[in-house]
Amino acid sequence: ELAKEHRERVLQQELKQEKTLRERQQAFEEVFRGELETYKATGAVP
Repeated sequence: ELAKEHRERVLQQELKQEKTLRERQQAFEEVFRGELETYKATGAVP
């Protein structure tokens, strides 16, 4: 029973961490795309 609870908690924590990492990756990607567009337009890195 205790092992089952532990497995469940670990799984929930892993899912939460995965979601956080995905959101972070998406935010960095959006910023990168914006900077890339600026670079293409101006030839300078913002």
